[in-house]
Amino acid sequence: MANNNNNSNTNIPLVCRDGRFRAGRALMTSSSSSNGNNNSNKEKAIDLFGNLLEQVRQSYGDDHVECCAAYYEYGNALLRNVQQQNEEHQDEEEEEEQQPTQDPSLSSSSDKRAAAARAAERRLQSSTSAETLKEMSQNPSDLSKKPAAAAATAGTKVQSEPPHEDEEDPNDNSDEANNEKDEEENDDDEDEEEDTDLLLALEMMDTAWCILDLYMNGDGNNNNNNNNKTYREWGNESLARFSTGIGDTLSALGRHADAAGAYLQALEHRQKELRRYKNSNNDHPKDSVSLADLTRHRKIVETLILLTEELLACPAGHDVVTETKAVICKAADRISLAQSYYEQTQQAQQETVLLMAQAAAKGAGEKDSKIAKKKEWEQEKENVCFASTLVMGVGLQLAALDGGEPPNTSSSQNGEEEDSKPPATKKAKKG
Repeated sequence: MANNNNNSNTNIPLVCRDGRFRAGRALMTSSSSSNGNNNSNKEKAIDLFGNLLEQVRQSYGDDHVECCAAYYEYGNALLRNVQQQNEEHQDEEEEEEQQPTQDPSLSSSSDKRAAAARAAERRLQSSTSAETLKEMSQNPSDLSKKPAAAAATAGTKVQSEPPHEDEEDPNDNSDEANNEKDEEENDDDEDEEEDTDLLLALEMMDTAWCILDLYMNGDGNNNNNNNNKTYREWGNESLARFSTGIGDTLSALGRHADAAGAYLQALEHRQKELRRYKNSNNDHPKDSVSLADLTRHRKIVETLILLTEELLACPAGHDVVTETKAVICKAADRISLAQSYYEQTQQAQQETVLLMAQAAAKGAGEKDSKIAKKKEWEQEKENVCFASTLVMGVGLQLAALDGGEPPNTSSSQNGEEEDSKPPATKKAKKG
């Protein structure tokens, strides 16, 4: 992957080689520990990227290419933190629903739409050095993003005279009513804070994309075009990643049509990047499979999944129209368009699984003497298998709409990977 060589690749922005940048990435990819510090890790990452962004803006200017990675990572940290908090709240609600004393009328369905997108982001960043995370833990940030929201507590009116034993106290439910009111107020405050964080994340990611797009296109009015070829490979990969992050944020905000537009843009970048890679490696044997080739195919599958799901999430009976009035499809064509992209997803996944099988047949990764390279191959095989579960999940959604059987995917027909379940640290999207 183009982003996996942050420690040594000189063809990436300077900020990506900064120790604080790598520490922030390590904090974002670290798993929850037994003391539940995953959210605190993300908060520390927000602080790191926010402080780093301010520094590079002062050094290079607000719209310099050296700043775009910091813009994006700051926004991405805000987004993933909100998603993590939402998932934890949903898990808590599900635990309460499972309790025998829980009133069934209080149960609510939880949409874990963002879980797979966050898992894909973790996979993209999973190569960050663990040693960097250890260094960061020894020097935690002194700043916090914002103080925790204080829970409002309503006082209970004190009775001047206790009720008689044979009388029913008219205020005996006041504590319960006040608690419910407090919970509603706290929920409103949390929702408002989440929306604020998501809007800020969207602004940061959009700024990053615009800067990088100008840089890659070599706009004569852009002061970045003098070194336009220096970061080109990194830029080609990052444009797709930035578009995907923007789509994830728009989806979290409920702007599904805009999210679908962003994923369409990401898909275009992914497909162009794959063609560029193939054209630059024409001299390789046709039956050879590289890790970079397999990764690029798998990312196209994941982008197609996100696009299909977002089309399905758009409201029924309405045209899919972006905020800029661009019409993606008419209301009557929404499901058929989603079905078309799902068929493309199936085909792309079959090609990816075939590549993985070819690589395994040639002992890819097994013959490599470098332990790190072996781990990269193992991780990518796991990623491909996880993508297969997502493809099946989308098929179930479409089948539910049609009232028929889910389309058949060939993700396991080669028998290379028996364990196609997502890892414990990942969750498939709600099917």
